[in-house]
Amino acid sequence: MQSSKRWLTLVVLALALTLTTACPGGRLDDDADVVMLITAFQSPPVSASADPVFGCLFTVTDWSVTIDAKPKNSVGGQSPFNDIVLQSVDIAYAWDNTTLPTTPTRNIGLGGVAIPAGGSAAVTFAPIGFTDLGIGNAGESASLTLTFNARTVEGTGIAVAALKQLLVESCVTPPVIP
Repeated sequence: MQSSKRWLTLVVLALALTLTTACPGGRLDDDADVVMLITAFQSPPVSASADPVFGCLFTVTDWSVTIDAKPKNSVGGQSPFNDIVLQSVDIAYAWDNTTLPTTPTRNIGLGGVAIPAGGSAAVTFAPIGFTDLGIGNAGESASLTLTFNARTVEGTGIAVAALKQLLVESCVTPPVIP
């Protein structure tokens, strides 16, 4: 009986040591078990039209992005802990015409859209605000760095970045016909 208790104690101790060294902090690693991948990106230009009263009118059409939650391994496919919740997109602007005023980096909320592990979802957002556009932006373009921020349901932060071009159409005044 004494040797059975000793044997059982050794087995429990060995198991405890194995688990603590294999899963420090209770996780397999410090990174998320899923990654975000951008699988589709629609980025229409900002349209412009001449108006005799207001000058140049800009129309900003929302951009659309589809993001997949791809498991890294067999653990990553476990739902709901590895489901992704989209939080925001940070957009940094660099106008190709460097004489234009600098547009500050914007943080746009994405409404907490949930993407199940192994699934995908689409979100829309405005690529630029109306207050960031002026007559000088007509016919110009900007390089955008977009960083999509999310968390897994279990709490690990993850992000994915993309580079896109923002095109602003020219504001052409229609010819006057006598």
